[in-house]
Amino acid sequence: MEFLSPSTFQEALAAKSAAFDAVPIMGGTDVMVELNFDRRRPGALLDLSRIRELAQWGPEGPYLRLGAGVAYTEIVERLAARAPALARAA
Repeated sequence: MEFLSPSTFQEALAAKSAAFDAVPIMGGTDVMVELNFDRRRPGALLDLSRIRELAQWGPEGPYLRLGAGVAYTEIVERLAARAPALARAA
């Protein structure tokens, strides 16, 4: 199995285009369970953890932008005041 580790969105898109069956992971918990129990064997894993923007959050106009890789603890501990429903849902 190939392990791809891009550091930018552009690199990630190029890697996914070149390896269409690559499974994107950020932490990998669910995917690693599937691998360990031999339920899934993708041709490649696309590790997105080096793409900084995915782990960032902040105001964007009247909205709050939340990257797909923002950690649960960050949501609960640092965003509860700004987005209480999101923190409770997390």
